[in-house]
Amino acid sequence: MQYQTKNLTSPDSAYFEGHIKYLVENNKGRYLDDRRTPGKIIKTDPHYALFYWEISDFEDAGAVWELPFEAITDFQFEKDSSELSEDMQEYYSGTIKKYERKLHIKPLSRTKTQTEHEVNKQAQEIITAHSICFEHCTTLSALFEMKNAIHDIFQDYININGLSLIEQQTSEVIVSNPYAGEWLKHLFIALANMGFVEYRGRLARPLDPLPSGHDFKQYIIKRLAFIRALFLSNTIETIPLYRGMSSSYPWTLFPKAFSSWTSEYSVAKDLAEIEENNDKEVSYILKRKTHINEIFMSCLETSAMNKKYDEKEFLLFCRPDKGVF
Repeated sequence: MQYQTKNLTSPDSAYFEGHIKYLVENNKGRYLDDRRTPGKIIKTDPHYALFYWEISDFEDAGAVWELPFEAITDFQFEKDSSELSEDMQEYYSGTIKKYERKLHIKPLSRTKTQTEHEVNKQAQEIITAHSICFEHCTTLSALFEMKNAIHDIFQDYININGLSLIEQQTSEVIVSNPYAGEWLKHLFIALANMGFVEYRGRLARPLDPLPSGHDFKQYIIKRLAFIRALFLSNTIETIPLYRGMSSSYPWTLFPKAFSSWTSEYSVAKDLAEIEENNDKEVSYILKRKTHINEIFMSCLETSAMNKKYDEKEFLLFCRPDKGVF
């Protein structure tokens, strides 16, 4: 697996730093990641203080990220970009302040125990129905050989439970950018309320249409139950996973719901770039024995994770105290 390389056509000095005044449709620029992913603003929503960024290059070309106005500082813009009037800048600043209130939800062990009980109960019901037991699939590599069949079974399961729209939106946003969008913020808050992760961030915008808190809860329970049933019905309780990361910025831990891992060491090694002569500030590779209860989403059941490249990705609940960050 190899990502496309960074956009080196112009230095940072050829762009303006991101500022609220550049929140204008069709303004072009670059995201301040290591490869300077290019794109443009295609829409702004002053009521909810959101803008929509369309990627124009690399693997995710055409994908659209939903971002809060305050994230504009994570971008740089071409020097012929349009600017908001001072009155509009003031108005946009006011909408940002509407959503500055912070929210902190600590995971409660009692709540987590209750949630786990319901998930495991539903997982056992799936196992009893013998709907996802594959003959001789007692290893992870054997399950990968049945991946297409697992995709189909999972989609049928999601459809029967009336969760297809939630699954489609969730998986597509996670694959494109797991840190963007109000949808994932609402999901993050639901996970925190169920005891899985800690949430520390801004209040989520009350977008419409969005699933209710109850719908998100049922979706999470059903999704986790399927994953656990898939592994347990094939007598797999733990799997080895790897995480590789490199960054040109200093080491930083920030609150998030998920941590991305892979079952392929070669993928983690590519992402870490440890042996390369580069300007990376931080690089690492981790390996850990992962219990199936730590998995929220994987490429085994999620077709959206296999459309562009085969990373053999597993999303784990973020738990820095357990080495999952």
